[in-house]
Amino acid sequence: MKHLACKVMMVVAVLAITLASCKNKQTEQTAENNDNGAPITENLRFCESVLPYDGGLLIANFGTKTLDATNTGLGYITYYKDGRNQLLIPADGNLTQPRGMGLFQDYLFVACLNSIVVYNLNNLTEEPQIILFPEDDLIVNDIAINNGGTLFASVSNTGRVYILNIQNPENIDVKSLMRYVEIPGANGLVLDGRHLYIASYNPEGEPTDDNVLYVLDDVSNPTDVRHLTGIPGQYDGLALSPDGTLLFFTDWSNEGRVGYIRFENGEITYLPSDGIVGPADLCVWNSDLCVPDLVNSTVVRFLIEE
Repeated sequence: MKHLACKVMMVVAVLAITLASCKNKQTEQTAENNDNGAPITENLRFCESVLPYDGGLLIANFGTKTLDATNTGLGYITYYKDGRNQLLIPADGNLTQPRGMGLFQDYLFVACLNSIVVYNLNNLTEEPQIILFPEDDLIVNDIAINNGGTLFASVSNTGRVYILNIQNPENIDVKSLMRYVEIPGANGLVLDGRHLYIASYNPEGEPTDDNVLYVLDDVSNPTDVRHLTGIPGQYDGLALSPDGTLLFFTDWSNEGRVGYIRFENGEITYLPSDGIVGPADLCVWNSDLCVPDLVNSTVVRFLIEE
């Protein structure tokens, strides 16, 4: 099956990334492909999030036969490296619609419906820990973790953002889970030192003036939250550029789009993303901006060059 890929060449300067050139092409991803920036499709089924790990890329998959199916326990995690995408965590019954992921001390944290599932990557035969959220928190969506062992988790249907102490990841104190801040439709998260950036997505499908990009200027003060943009959207994933000057985002509005906001002046630029229908929880990996297209079961890669 052929998929549409859009390859974007960007020049990274000290304080900015400038769009240099772009071309569209159709390629077929096979096991024999070199790691050349082609879209990843091998062994994917409704991939929602991506995360760099040990020189490769973790990819979370719903694993269902149709996107709207809610079959329990079919989710799985693959590991892409050197042109191959292999199964890392099989459909073990613990993952249903796995979404955002985070890493801390070789433990993988996966947002999954109303829980976070925690795998020991050094011993995948070990039963994962499961941290349950309150019953009305139906869609734990994304995860961000700081170096001190504090995990931030968003819940899109209630708009709550929680914090959890994971300093002892092999034995997490589930009682440390507590509400941190509320943002309408809280979705994608990314941390930058003392800042926490939050994407907003309206679960009802129609964005309002509250569904924008937000920032907490000081994570120690959760009341210090403000709008980063004023453009309503169905915002999903967030990622920072390597030099910290840009915030990349995905937006399900207007048939799906990928863009970035320049912190220096607040300017928003949209990347050529024809063919991407369900842009989800993206990341920056090596020289690539990796965007999972949930609908098309594809990870599209935008090449970032210095």
